Amino acid sequence: MLDFLLTHKIGIGQILGAIAATATIIIFENVLQWDWYIAIPVAVLAYVSMPVVWVAVLDKLTRKP
Repeated sequence: MLDFLLTHKIGIGQILGAIAATATIIIFENVLQWDWYIAIPVAVLAYVSMPVVWVAVLDKLTRKP
């Protein structure tokens, strides 16, 4: 399973980024009642940062002491 995650870590990170961006827009617009021009830049930040965080987590898991 870990081999699959390491092989496809960028693709999985992009999928997680899309999920995070969608959830961010839904939460900002519907729950917090903020406008779209605030929700969209935050969603872009979530989309861009999620693959970086995912790769960092996988590198931390595979690092040998």
